[in-house]
Amino acid sequence: MNRTEACRWRLSSRIKAGLEHEARRAGKSVSALLEEITGEWFRARREAAGDDAEEQARAHAAVSKTIGSLAGGDPSRSTRARTLIRQRLGRRRAVLAGRGRHVGRGRMRCRR
Repeated sequence: MNRTEACRWRLSSRIKAGLEHEARRAGKSVSALLEEITGEWFRARREAAGDDAEEQARAHAAVSKTIGSLAGGDPSRSTRARTLIRQRLGRRRAVLAGRGRHVGRGRMRCRR
């Protein structure tokens, strides 16, 4: 394999000594050992991600049975949202005004 990239990082002396020892035992360079270790780690992550995708598919299948089945009790609520929100804000303004707080209506203006 043609290696064209370099990667450097700091290790504890214990980890570095362990890498050098294992590389000598395996008859490899530290670089080759690190490439082997990271390759195995990447393969394991990809396999785990495959399991995760399967789990996500099972969870989605279970949840999709309930999508759209929530009952709010008011089937026309979405069509009346604007009116309902204005009513709620009006009640809130009235309560705050009763407490002596100024609650303005309309857009906020920025002064320069």
